[in-house]
Amino acid sequence: MCLKVLPINIIDFIADIAALFQQLAIERNITLSLPRNTKSIEVYIDSEKMEKVIFNLVSNAFKYSNTGGSIQIEITTKSEIDENTSYAEIRIKDTGIGISEKSLPYIFDPFYTASETHSNIEESSGLGLALCKSLVELHKGRITVQSAENEGSTFIVKIPLGKAHFKPEDIKEKKNYKLQADHR
Repeated sequence: MCLKVLPINIIDFIADIAALFQQLAIERNITLSLPRNTKSIEVYIDSEKMEKVIFNLVSNAFKYSNTGGSIQIEITTKSEIDENTSYAEIRIKDTGIGISEKSLPYIFDPFYTASETHSNIEESSGLGLALCKSLVELHKGRITVQSAENEGSTFIVKIPLGKAHFKPEDIKEKKNYKLQADHR
């Protein structure tokens, strides 16, 4: 896969994706929040590919959350001193069913599905999180998860700031992004 990255305000980008879930949030009585601590965090991303990542993670949060639960999306900037890297950190936290400790090491493996069964959850192909991981890594980022059964999960996506980590041919002229599909 090749990238075509451009500078995008990740806060507005994710807010536009979250807006696609507002009706579902109302129908399921799930609180979906995206606090606006800052107006702008510019990152270089391939909007089509990153849309797939964020949409999948938010969709999974809804899939594994019960009526009356909550999903919170937080976006901040952080620095890692040991790697001398600054990045945008996106946290998608839900109060859903969580992931068992034994499943956590494999959750991003292709075709892996947790063996636990929940009667109200539709089956998964086990490809969504594997795709998310490969797309985040294509952006030179990382994706991790923190979870506890019956308490919920937090997926953390870290995307490096700036464009030095991309090849010149990966960067395209700035233009407004457009969400690629109506995923409903």
